[in-house]
Amino acid sequence: MDQLGLSSLTTEDTQQLYKYYTTIPEPVRPRQYTDNPLFAAFDFNRGTYRWMYEKDAPKAFSEVAIQKMVRLEVKRAGLKRRISAQQMRNTFILRLIKQGVTEKDLVSRMGFKTKISLKRYYQYLQ
Repeated sequence: MDQLGLSSLTTEDTQQLYKYYTTIPEPVRPRQYTDNPLFAAFDFNRGTYRWMYEKDAPKAFSEVAIQKMVRLEVKRAGLKRRISAQQMRNTFILRLIKQGVTEKDLVSRMGFKTKISLKRYYQYLQ
């Protein structure tokens, strides 16, 4: 685990990411060691990857695309209820607290302004 209590990628995860990366045609593939998004947006109607000409880089997944992906995975997993991004974020924060991640690291990692934002999570765990 790193300093924020996050696990590093397993060898299998790394291999899966590389497999995905190599499926993207080289001309539109995200360039390594840049701020290009790893997950490039795909236009299913045209059968092509989306490109941001202003940035000369592949277009990142949109928020809507990520929400759709989550909905499809929830359905595929056979879960009965909807799972929101907020629920995933809250669960992530609670797990980090249980793992002993410091308040300072949590505030930094989650983008909170102050540690007061963490109060409700600590209260929930009591």
